[in-house]
Amino acid sequence: MRGKQESLEIVERALLACRVDEAQVVLRTRRLETTTYADNHVEQDKSESSESVCLRVRHAGREVWGVTHRCDDASLVRLADELARTARDSSPEYPLPPLAGPQQYPETQPYAPLTALWTREQRAEAVALMVEQARGNGLVASGTYRTAVRQVAIGNTSGLRAFESRTDAGINAMVRGTGGSGYGDAYARDVAQLNPLDVVEQAISKALTSAAPTAIEPGEYEVVLEQNAVADLIRCLRPGFSARAVREGQSALLGKRDHMVTGPLVTLIDDAPFADGLHSSFDFEGTPRQRVALLSEGVETGLVHDTRTAAVAGTASTGHAAEPVEECVSDPVASSIFMEHGEAELENMIGAVRRGLLVSRLSRLRVVDPREALVRGETQHGTFLIEDGVLSRAVGDLRFEERPLDALRGIEQITRERKLVVDDASGEPRCIIAPALLLRRFRFTEGVEL
Repeated sequence: MRGKQESLEIVERALLACRVDEAQVVLRTRRLETTTYADNHVEQDKSESSESVCLRVRHAGREVWGVTHRCDDASLVRLADELARTARDSSPEYPLPPLAGPQQYPETQPYAPLTALWTREQRAEAVALMVEQARGNGLVASGTYRTAVRQVAIGNTSGLRAFESRTDAGINAMVRGTGGSGYGDAYARDVAQLNPLDVVEQAISKALTSAAPTAIEPGEYEVVLEQNAVADLIRCLRPGFSARAVREGQSALLGKRDHMVTGPLVTLIDDAPFADGLHSSFDFEGTPRQRVALLSEGVETGLVHDTRTAAVAGTASTGHAAEPVEECVSDPVASSIFMEHGEAELENMIGAVRRGLLVSRLSRLRVVDPREALVRGETQHGTFLIEDGVLSRAVGDLRFEERPLDALRGIEQITRERKLVVDDASGEPRCIIAPALLLRRFRFTEGVEL
């Protein structure tokens, strides 16, 4: 991996290649080590390294983006010249916000040296222990164990320079048996904080207790959503907190500022430097990340901005510019959401339900209508009937159609314990720190064939 000095030297060379009014350079470097296992055997162990230089150039009110995966001078000059020609031939845009000048960043500790030094032998040893546990219970395990080092260097013609090196690690296990399945996962900056046996035991427990599920009639039920399921639900709401989505009418929060949109027990905050998350100190424009209260006691109180959406709204960027994707700019994104905890314990929440369901995870999620935040999906890896405060039996997975904002109006209890859940399918890890919830109602439309 490149260090700070070498990375910023590449940024300087890229800026020198840009003979335009203004320019910004984002250098991203990543090393991802992954051990994949399936059917109780290690399937693949691979190391992937990637690097990209993203140029943002402006000329006479026009802005274009471009990406190269080479850092030599010839490649940087070629991309810069190509973008300059494109900018000169483009139509002027609305007034562009100025590029930020030098910034001060909060002190964070996003880099754990042990994670960067973790070996394939150490991952393989952990996977072997997990597989042994599954096999000993007559179950089959699959999943991944990965460690990552990510570096970002940013510079622009207004004098901004920023560099950060971050690590993250994650383990997941999906365990199957006769008729039942379970899932477990854990994430951290420091790989030493992960316990592979805890992860697989989460999955084994669910797989054993969900064996031989029976059918149940669809309909509205009281429901206890475990932490992973709550994170799945919040993930569906994430795009709606973008200022651009609201402005363009693609969010259920349009016109809801300072209005109650959920029950009063819901407080959601985006806080990237939050100690328990995968924190970072600046976004992909080099703007310091700000703490944003998205929902405060059920009231919509804030949206996330990049410099473009902030300029339109007449405010300042909150430091939520997303990673650039090839030739376009993504919507600002709430990448580190945490939900305020309550005081309940999971066992007590189950005990408070006369007849309802315990849901471990949600899957196959699809936002059908972002303007209504209408979501379809199904339960997965452990769904259980609760009768008179006791888990009575496992039931088959159920499909649902629900508006998460409506469902969150009916929160009755929230656990004190929360869990970090990470989604890194988009490239940069995005995290949600979620408690478990007891909801007054949740609508299930049909059973999934057993």
